[in-house]
Amino acid sequence: MVAFIDELRSDLVDHPKQRDLFVVPNRNVMLNTGGETTLVYYRSEHPELMASIRILENHGYVRDVTDRNVPRYRLSEEFVAHILECD
Repeated sequence: MVAFIDELRSDLVDHPKQRDLFVVPNRNVMLNTGGETTLVYYRSEHPELMASIRILENHGYVRDVTDRNVPRYRLSEEFVAHILECD
């Protein structure tokens, strides 16, 4: 989970107002975000990504807000603050 959290921290530093993230299989999958900046993570680059997200979900740090075919999760403010403090 360390590599995922490190990437997430870096992305939040670059995009501090983002709270939603998408999970897609790999970079070959096209994701239409309607021109909106989004955080996207690839299962091919983080083999245990879904297990990591489930752990975060169990602790209340992320919430599943999927409304279409692509898994989408919302980060809690507490989690974002904690990640950014650990930098």
